[in-house]
Amino acid sequence: MTSITAQAPSALHDPTADRAEKGLATVVLYLDAVANGEEPTHARLLPGEPVRAEDEEAAITDAITDVLHAADGWHWAPTVLDRAITLLGKHEPPAITPHSEPRDLDTLAGAIAALLTAAEAVTSTTPNTIVDSAETRFQKEADEARFNSVRRARQN
Repeated sequence: MTSITAQAPSALHDPTADRAEKGLATVVLYLDAVANGEEPTHARLLPGEPVRAEDEEAAITDAITDVLHAADGWHWAPTVLDRAITLLGKHEPPAITPHSEPRDLDTLAGAIAALLTAAEAVTSTTPNTIVDSAETRFQKEADEARFNSVRRARQN
């Protein structure tokens, strides 16, 4: 029987890692905007994205899914999304300080709330519908990555 540590590192690569990196980059853009006293606008968080409403909705859903991948392992996706919806309803960003970390719950939720605010400006789809789509997609991708990881580990 071969141990897991004997496997090549690439055999244990998480296929959602790239999604998590993109999500973390979005959160960092959000943190930078807030730290500089700027509005975390659509253009700031999703530079160069499409302009058609359907494309905008897809891009925002993708970005929220990416942020959920960045949160995975630190926070439960439903917790992050519930907090984001709460922040969106209050119409106020969370308190971000110079010491706020990209994986803090309020930072992650604040970035998602900012993305949802951007969605409200460019699409007629409700924030809850976008959140549901992102959560479903995230859960499918995360479960698939976990199943594949366990399967590879147990085959050796």
